[in-house]
Amino acid sequence: VNLSFERLPTFLKKPVKSMSKQNLEFEDLTEIFAAASDGSGIRGRSVTDLYWDEAAFTNNDNEFWESNYPVIASGKTSRIIVTSTPNGAKGVFYNLYKGGLEDIDESGVGKNKFKVLEVPYTRVPKYNNEEFRLDTIARVSQDTFEEEFASDTGESNLTLKCDVTNEIF
Repeated sequence: VNLSFERLPTFLKKPVKSMSKQNLEFEDLTEIFAAASDGSGIRGRSVTDLYWDEAAFTNNDNEFWESNYPVIASGKTSRIIVTSTPNGAKGVFYNLYKGGLEDIDESGVGKNKFKVLEVPYTRVPKYNNEEFRLDTIARVSQDTFEEEFASDTGESNLTLKCDVTNEIF
């Protein structure tokens, strides 16, 4: 986050109050911070946007979800973005993904109010070739390639977005 902020053009930068390895606080008292993905990672904090990366690989993912979702749900304009490569048909990420595909409304939002965005590995130019696929399978196995790059449905990175006010963006 700090590196991204430092590379912003001057006209986009807000005045910084403090900057550390895990926290970027601005003079208007907004902040960007990193927290552990354990049960109490954000408990007690005021959070508007939660980004949970590699959710399918989070230890005790159900504990994390159950203790942190209420923090987001209590906000009037809070949003959640959850990304991950697949890790089998199990866990919170898998359930959110499946719920986002059920009963999709006209805006593309599923039954659980999440919108699923799928990014096939073939959309990444350096991976979109047969040589990459065959070389990777030779190094890691067909099963690993299917799970980490192709999944059973061709996705390698799945993003779930939810605005808990039901105003999907």
